[in-house]
Amino acid sequence: MFKFKIIYIGFFNFLGILFIINNNFIIAMEHHNHDFNYILLSNHLREINDKTYYLANKKQQLFMLSVNTNQNLYPQNLSLLNEKYYRVVRMIKNLEEQRELIYKTINNNQNIITFRNTLNNIPTSILLQQHLEIH
Repeated sequence: MFKFKIIYIGFFNFLGILFIINNNFIIAMEHHNHDFNYILLSNHLREINDKTYYLANKKQQLFMLSVNTNQNLYPQNLSLLNEKYYRVVRMIKNLEEQRELIYKTINNNQNIITFRNTLNNIPTSILLQQHLEIH
């Protein structure tokens, strides 16, 4: 009976060492993490494309309003429209820079993790402020 306990203990130790040496499980978890990060970046890229499309339409509306506004009669309105127009242009430029960053980092897992951590560390007040500036 005592020999069987020693055999069982030795067998389980052998399985434990085999499991530690064989790191396929760890590789599979890294692959799963990479897929999750890829999905996260794809969703962020889709949001960037949607916001860019919305802001491009907004930019076109502001341009048409500023062209049709009489400069002599409504100078304050024209300056406000121009200010909003250039703010929208800066937002579009920022989104396009983010898009290029995503395209560059999508094949590098370490950059994806850094990008995800950057997204998680953005204060919500900044995101809310950008949302309010758009509308």
